[in-house]
Amino acid sequence: MALLDIKELKVHYKTRKGPAKAVDSISLTVEENETVGLIGESGCGKSTTARAIMKIIKEPGEIVGGEVIFQGKDIIKMPDSEFRDIRGNKLTIVRQEAQNALNPVMSIGNQIAEVILAHQDVNKKEAWSKAEEQLDMVGISHKRAKSFPHELSGGMRQRGMIAIATACNPDFIIMDEPITGLDVIVQRQLLTLINDLRERLNLTALFIAHDLSVVSETCDQVVVMYAGKIMEKADVVSIFKNPLHPYTQALINSYPSIRGEKKDLISIPGSPPRLVDPPQGCRFHLRCKFAIERCRVELPEIREVDGHEVACHIVG
Repeated sequence: MALLDIKELKVHYKTRKGPAKAVDSISLTVEENETVGLIGESGCGKSTTARAIMKIIKEPGEIVGGEVIFQGKDIIKMPDSEFRDIRGNKLTIVRQEAQNALNPVMSIGNQIAEVILAHQDVNKKEAWSKAEEQLDMVGISHKRAKSFPHELSGGMRQRGMIAIATACNPDFIIMDEPITGLDVIVQRQLLTLINDLRERLNLTALFIAHDLSVVSETCDQVVVMYAGKIMEKADVVSIFKNPLHPYTQALINSYPSIRGEKKDLISIPGSPPRLVDPPQGCRFHLRCKFAIERCRVELPEIREVDGHEVACHIVG
């Protein structure tokens, strides 16, 4: 049994012109001790998927269908009182932009201790001691436990978010673009920390990113999303060496390589479709140079081709 099994998940956002189908019937699984990367352009539904898993979709958003099976139970149907024992304990998230995610009027130590007190049978002194240990573990001196978020650098705030997310030794962690907006040196330090914690804590993870190099170094499997749909799934080596879907190929061609031959980047023409009124057929066909008539009228089903799962009429 997969640790996380998403089946036909649908998340819509209400607008004056009708529902925007941000996540439109996607299915994916994450096995125990596996890291799955979720990639795609901004607005493709990656972070909405993460929020749906954590049940933190806010108005005007709404989960309108599907299942999110975590450790054998559908958390979508689970009462909030029961899910509160899971969220922040067994299932956690590290969000992007820690400055906005952290509480500005609480010290970083108190924010870690608060999570520990909510889920573990410890007193305040023990929780504070554990919070200091967490800070040391993520590379922040425990002497900074009384510091407030504005007194920490961007990299330290993100380390603090990781300390909060791992405070209760979770079974599953979602990394929602955890290094976005940081300089490359700090990004490298955080990536090293994340990979170290994965091994040390035996973490299973969903890693959301738009930086393909991060995914290539961090993940075991890769899922490619576009306009609320999954385009392709494969192991990380196969997805980069032999991408099958035209959208996956376009993403990789538009990303610079520091090792390969210098060449002009090939941008993807056009823009993603409006999700209030998505195009008939394949969501990508308006930007795809290989599109045929069938792509314009018939939505492709995901099928297996050469070890990949791909939603494309022209592949295979």
